[in-house]
Amino acid sequence: MAEETANDTQETTPRTGTRRRRKKSLVWEHFTIEEVAGGVTRACCNLCKQTFAYSSGSKIAGTSHLKRHITLGSCPKIKNQEQRLALPSAGGTDNDGEGTVERPTKRRYRYTGYANAAFDQDRSCSYLAKMIIQHDYPLHIVQQPAFSTFIESLQPRFKIVDVDTMEGEVYSVYQKEKENLLQAFNTMPGRISLTIGLWTTSQTLGYVSLAGQFIDSEWKVHRRMLSFMMVSSPHSENALSEAISMTLSDWNMKDRLFTITLDNECSSHDIYSANLRDYLSNKNNLMLKGQLFVVRCYAHILNAVAQDVIASIHGVIYNIRESIKFIKASSAREEKFAEIALQLEIPRELYLCS
Repeated sequence: MAEETANDTQETTPRTGTRRRRKKSLVWEHFTIEEVAGGVTRACCNLCKQTFAYSSGSKIAGTSHLKRHITLGSCPKIKNQEQRLALPSAGGTDNDGEGTVERPTKRRYRYTGYANAAFDQDRSCSYLAKMIIQHDYPLHIVQQPAFSTFIESLQPRFKIVDVDTMEGEVYSVYQKEKENLLQAFNTMPGRISLTIGLWTTSQTLGYVSLAGQFIDSEWKVHRRMLSFMMVSSPHSENALSEAISMTLSDWNMKDRLFTITLDNECSSHDIYSANLRDYLSNKNNLMLKGQLFVVRCYAHILNAVAQDVIASIHGVIYNIRESIKFIKASSAREEKFAEIALQLEIPRELYLCS
């Protein structure tokens, strides 16, 4: 079987009645053979769709010009993405009859299909700060040797920052998110409702949190934490009012407040609500002069109702439980109970609970 080769091609031209050999050149990962009229075949680049002469009859053009298209940046797709990865092929030795001669290592080029993103130190620091915020990691994670080694393995050019720098980056992310939330408040069609939570730590430190709920222009409900601050403990009416006023002023919502809900049970709910209503009515434009002011959390109201109902039937529940214990203490009593239930045509699934 006659074979004609050109340049460094590693395939033979298929003939009628001959066996096609598998293409070995790496260029065929990027080119596809297309049949043209008159027994002419052309190689089409899979990326830019440009075609090149390959064979005409028994004459083969080879693959060197195809390699140049890939490796020298002639392909516009590869040139735009700026990604060429050089892979050295295995070298070897040849025996020319006068001794062993080392065959130089050739270089093959493989296109990976994606471009390297330009490295940006500031952008990477911003992503690191967002990761710390989202997962509640400590700031000193940037000083841990294992973390530094991991980052260096991913991007050696990334310069690990100290704790103070990362603290500033976290605060910068907070400021950007706050600006985005302020824009959302400015575009919302209605008002905002506040939910207040009160805590006292074991060190008698008092804290208050304020979360805002609002509906956007697309009628989607949002809940955002607006502030978390320390106040005097025990929580005084004036301290709580000042905390709410500071939050409303900080978020520019003095005239956009709808309701306020105290989100935990407290013996001084009425004192707080009366004080807040008077305070906010003087400094804010409450709807209906504060008549829609919410003073208790509905969940706590339902819980209080349920507890009152359970307390009223506590004696009945106790007697039922003691009766069940008495019957299940003896097999004979259980059999007698089942017999009576059968006589009364009580469904079996309503028998005693285990």
